[in-house]
Amino acid sequence: MTRTGTIPFLIVIAALTLSLGAGKTAAQDGDEPQADSASGIVLILESGDVRLDYTPENIAELFRLEGMNSSPESLGFSPETPLAPGGTVTLKGVSAIEASIEIEIPAPIVFKYEFAPENTRIEVARPGIAGLERVSIRKYYRNDELVGESKRHEVIKNADARLVIMHVSVGEHYSPTFEELLHNPLLSREIAPPARYAKKLVVEATAYYPGFDCNGKWGNLTKMGYEAKPGRIAVDPRVIPLGSRLFVETYGYCVAVDTGGAIKGNRIDLCFETREECIQFGRRKLVVYVLL
Repeated sequence: MTRTGTIPFLIVIAALTLSLGAGKTAAQDGDEPQADSASGIVLILESGDVRLDYTPENIAELFRLEGMNSSPESLGFSPETPLAPGGTVTLKGVSAIEASIEIEIPAPIVFKYEFAPENTRIEVARPGIAGLERVSIRKYYRNDELVGESKRHEVIKNADARLVIMHVSVGEHYSPTFEELLHNPLLSREIAPPARYAKKLVVEATAYYPGFDCNGKWGNLTKMGYEAKPGRIAVDPRVIPLGSRLFVETYGYCVAVDTGGAIKGNRIDLCFETREECIQFGRRKLVVYVLL
């Protein structure tokens, strides 16, 4: 991690007796600044004000989100006292130190597996770009004793993933696990069928792509709860059990994780990235191998 900046500053807050306001403060009519309804609430302090960018539902939630060690009851407040956008809360007797730092978010690494007839090799297709996150910390003190601490995270810039392509040669005894195929399906029309398998059958194959317009109310989720993406196909569980590892002719190594109203008997539905790929695939007779 790289820290790119630190901005400490001291806010003297005065607190433990609350005056609540919505638009106006209940303590001093018209004298205290008011929070904008779109900007949460304002903590009114003897030496300054702190604007919170959220609106707690009540005092109990305010204490929880601001990490206060004391309960509202111990300070004489009802936990259920409601707070509304545009309201104010006056605190007395507490000081706070607030600081923020910016932290680098490492670029995540995404692996993509592609078939290669030659030996396995690794290609960095996209280097990736680190993101940036701002972490703001506020510590509350009373009589030099820490009585609360809150922390906020804000993503300033999203990280762009580093794409690593694994070009893999597949031997006749290739036997990936379910987890390997779930996250890294090996798809190519050039891969030869496996030498060993539990069952071989001829099926009618159709194609679909993720999204409401193709997948209806199910959207991007499969029957087993995984995100719909290439390498995750639909089957009739009476013919091919869900969770099976498969090799599909001209498609590649994949897993059976979905079902469909029209997928009955020797029918499968293959997932592709785009509508265009689905149209190009059409409807075909294919051979499916259920792996051991």
